[in-house]
Amino acid sequence: MDRMAIGARHTMIPLGDGPEPPGHGQRDLRGHPVFDHGGEEIGHVRDLLLDGENGQIRLLIIAADHTVDTVFRLFALPVDAISRLEPTRLFVGHLRERVLSAPLYDPNSPPPPEYWDGLFAYYGHEPFWTPG
Repeated sequence: MDRMAIGARHTMIPLGDGPEPPGHGQRDLRGHPVFDHGGEEIGHVRDLLLDGENGQIRLLIIAADHTVDTVFRLFALPVDAISRLEPTRLFVGHLRERVLSAPLYDPNSPPPPEYWDGLFAYYGHEPFWTPG
């Protein structure tokens, strides 16, 4: 799996089509439909990005469904945005339009570290790598 830089001195590892995520009690969310807090479907979890230091799931890669073109648009979403997790679907604390207006994520061209700072700020979440 390819590693990518994120934040200060952190790396992320895309899980891709690999095995279930390591770690205690972490669920494999790939394929789960994603809904906003109002119940409107956003898409589905396409991939998970794991913290290169401890294997924790830090980001969800969401494939937006129901797009005009046939190519899925991908969006990164901090795992802290999950507001409710059910056995076969999850809800996030943001409106569908907010997620679909976020900067796109391209797994073939990993974004620079500055992208991640802006992404966490966009969603109003503190980056996991900052002391807190």
